[in-house]
Amino acid sequence: MQTAPLVIPRHIVQQRFRPPKKNIPQTPIQRNHILQVARNYVAEHNPVPPLPVEELKVHAERVVKMLNCDPLFVDYIGVLINNEMWRETLASVPYERRLLLLPKCLRVESKCPAPFDEFGLLCKQCGLCTIQDLQTEAEKL
Repeated sequence: MQTAPLVIPRHIVQQRFRPPKKNIPQTPIQRNHILQVARNYVAEHNPVPPLPVEELKVHAERVVKMLNCDPLFVDYIGVLINNEMWRETLASVPYERRLLLLPKCLRVESKCPAPFDEFGLLCKQCGLCTIQDLQTEAEKL
């Protein structure tokens, strides 16, 4: 009788919990609600991208008033509106023609073994941060 080879799972470093910054809604429920309102706003008002930052801020301020939420969230809501405005355009770009841009602050800078070249970070898949997971998910598309 043959037994399956033993597979040892890769070591995953426990990521410490980071609470959202003050200008971001604090709970997933709040963030999802605001996202839905921003999507409905874009569907109803149909702003056409690209928008100047000042105009985007006007739309975000309208959503803040609609939600009666903290004006501190205006930049966050502006990002949601901007993302939603570009959704159809992005969807029309084939996956193999897309570029995944991630902030280098996702890595554990003091321990990261990955070097940089002229294009950016060359991930070593060490498991110290979430970059490899995001890259793997993007490559599955």
